[in-house]
Amino acid sequence: MNSKHPNIFDYENPSIYLSHVLSFKQEENANFSLRGWSLKMGFPSPSTLSEIISLKKKIIPSHLPKIFRGLKLSIYEKSYFENLVYFDNAESESEKKYFEEEIKHARAILKHDLSFIQSLNIPVNRLSEAVSIFEKFVEHIKDVETKAKPMEEYQLHIHFAIKR
Repeated sequence: MNSKHPNIFDYENPSIYLSHVLSFKQEENANFSLRGWSLKMGFPSPSTLSEIISLKKKIIPSHLPKIFRGLKLSIYEKSYFENLVYFDNAESESEKKYFEEEIKHARAILKHDLSFIQSLNIPVNRLSEAVSIFEKFVEHIKDVETKAKPMEEYQLHIHFAIKR
């Protein structure tokens, strides 16, 4: 048990992230299985998750609610993971560029946020509380930002969702 939980922001491929989370969970608990995890997520068969983890199948947007059931991610981490999936499934250059920018934006914010938290010199026993408060703040800011997006961005999301 010397490994630490994988950080979603260190990954550019959502399937590889899932593979590393599975390995971590199995190291932590010898009884943890792909089959059980897949059923907890709501997949009708463990083969779907197995094929995703072995890179034989891409994660598609309709898998996201199921996958999120099996992961303990903050709203910000879910957004990042979701953008990785959309980028991986993008068909046009404009879609790829849009989701690539979303991914870069999330990483830039994370880098700034971590340096801000570290600069506060918060005692370790209070850090999780500070992170929780900060995540709520980020969620609020993201909510405000999404209300101000130009109509073209909403149309891109709608167009992309309809194609799936």
